[in-house]
Amino acid sequence: MFEPLVEAKHLSLTQTFFGFLEMPKDLQMKQEENIRLINTTNEQHMSALPEFLLGDERRLKQVLINLVKNAKKFTDEGGIEIKVSYSVANTSLVVHVKDTGVGIAKQDLPKLFNRFGKLERTASQNSEGIGLGLTIVKAIVEKAGGKVVVISDGPGKGSTFCFSIKAPVCNEETNQNIQIQLLEEED
Repeated sequence: MFEPLVEAKHLSLTQTFFGFLEMPKDLQMKQEENIRLINTTNEQHMSALPEFLLGDERRLKQVLINLVKNAKKFTDEGGIEIKVSYSVANTSLVVHVKDTGVGIAKQDLPKLFNRFGKLERTASQNSEGIGLGLTIVKAIVEKAGGKVVVISDGPGKGSTFCFSIKAPVCNEETNQNIQIQLLEEED
């Protein structure tokens, strides 16, 4: 029943040009909680976030919404940070969703991306949903040529979910090449 939702082979991606920076800002405005957006352009090997990227905007929003909702669910005090950067060398968008919440025990980290992967220790806080959110996140990210990981120093220390996806920069040359390619395919 849930298989098509969580199996990467059943996911389809629609590649379009989109402006990523508006997406987390939109999440900030919709959330009542303390969510902070940081564009990390000063980190080593990272450049300023390009204005437009090529990727599936709808699926990327789905990933961000799932990760932010999860962070909110497990964060009573403190806040949530969304750090965004771009790797020119890998043509990848890199996003970190960090919370100051309950944290995750090291032995539970591998279980998080499993289907119906709710953890017993946090079951009382995780009463909504059926445990597919992170499985869907992983399927989308991997289908988009990326990787997702979770980092936590243990219970009470918060969590950081990091993902990267392939997202080529859209510039005038890229746009022209894609338009030419689409025209050639129509013939």
